[in-house]
Amino acid sequence: MRFRKKLILSYFAFMLLVSTVLGFAYHAYSRAEQEKAEEQNMELLAWHMLKNTDVTLASMENIMSYFLSDPEIISALKTLTGEKPDDLLSSRRREACTAIQSKLTTDYIIRHFYRVIYFNDSGDCISGNNFDATILNPASAAERYPWLHRVAGTKGPPVFLAPPAAYWGCKENATVSSLVKELQGNHMGYLEVELLCEDLESFYQTDQIESNVVAFYDSDILYTDLNMDSDAALLSFYREQRDVTASGSVTVKNPVNGRREHLFWYDFAGTPMSLFIIRPVEAFGRQSVSTLLLSLLLAGCFLLVSVLFVVTISHHVTRPLLQFKQLIDHTEIENLRTLP
Repeated sequence: MRFRKKLILSYFAFMLLVSTVLGFAYHAYSRAEQEKAEEQNMELLAWHMLKNTDVTLASMENIMSYFLSDPEIISALKTLTGEKPDDLLSSRRREACTAIQSKLTTDYIIRHFYRVIYFNDSGDCISGNNFDATILNPASAAERYPWLHRVAGTKGPPVFLAPPAAYWGCKENATVSSLVKELQGNHMGYLEVELLCEDLESFYQTDQIESNVVAFYDSDILYTDLNMDSDAALLSFYREQRDVTASGSVTVKNPVNGRREHLFWYDFAGTPMSLFIIRPVEAFGRQSVSTLLLSLLLAGCFLLVSVLFVVTISHHVTRPLLQFKQLIDHTEIENLRTLP
């Protein structure tokens, strides 16, 4: 029946429009919720990364406090910095060096740190972990220490040195992060605590697909899973973004690799640490495919149920009209005369 077909087609077109609108609305809502959950996960992940790093740096400062809280060590430091530099073989200096080395040779220091080094302008350089691959280079001297200009004159607060090659090594120069403290007093020297960068690596592991991490201590790079040499241009770009990005997410076009990237920026309150978690925008698109497929499936199911409902209803609605039509088709002019 033509009327029934028109009715079904009209309802089908209407329900197709409704299903499409509902499908896109559900997809947009699911995508927004997914991005919100992703950002919350990123924030929690970044907090854990920097919190673990903060605890580690605090333990490095605690080693400094442990070292400087011993009256015997303070006396030894005064001996080394008070006597003339040319009096290197005096018994008092040897005893002072032995006391300092003994303080630095503890199981905790050796197991948790790469090296802890005391050095001064008189040429003394003492480390507890001074054997095998970590043996000190006797040619190293404080005046040639590459970061001396950053430490000298600070008088107390430790200075963080971003991952360089360790300066003091003789057989190997590992990549380390360091805290260096200028000891208070008249040329009392410096104390450096070195930590292997690979020991920080476990803090920055992430299950996020196609993601990279760049952590900062002030403007220095504290840790990154990028290559410091081959990816230098990328790291320079992220350092620039650090200065213009507030906490949260931002999408940028990376001029170095030419791709659009989603940068999640987290600033660890109360510390100079912050980080970027970097993901290509395409990675988010691939993650939303499942949401799109689910939206299409739900819209299709809604449309199918609606069509079946319309077909059923149209059958009941048009059945009286169909019966009336059949009655008219079987009624002849002669039959009308028999009707009362």
